[in-house]
Amino acid sequence: MKIIKITSIIFLVISIVGLFLKWVEIQFKHANGLNHWTGLWILLILLTVIVIIVRFYFNIITLILMLIIPILSLIQYVYFAPALNISGIDLSFSKDYVQSGFFVTIIISVIVVVFNIVSLFFDNNLQANK
Repeated sequence: MKIIKITSIIFLVISIVGLFLKWVEIQFKHANGLNHWTGLWILLILLTVIVIIVRFYFNIITLILMLIIPILSLIQYVYFAPALNISGIDLSFSKDYVQSGFFVTIIISVIVVVFNIVSLFFDNNLQANK
């Protein structure tokens, strides 16, 4: 189980790096994950989850917090055009101009959610078998 903990921490750090990469770009305008209020919440949640995992390992709180990250990422995805002051909410704009930072953050956070579920499942099975 220690390998899952270390791998999860590495993935969470990569997810933080994804916040600083470009999430959307059009011509000379671009925005990273921190250019919208949801990005700041994602950063705060990621740092909180790293501290919880380092000190206590996985628990239901980390699972709930990690489930919030993809939701906030999708909210920010919808608001790409307003974040760049281009237009109102426009999903076709978001689909056309999304960049790698968005995918790094959302995919890595979903992987950590899976690790969290597996860890909670195995911990419960180990305690039940004792």
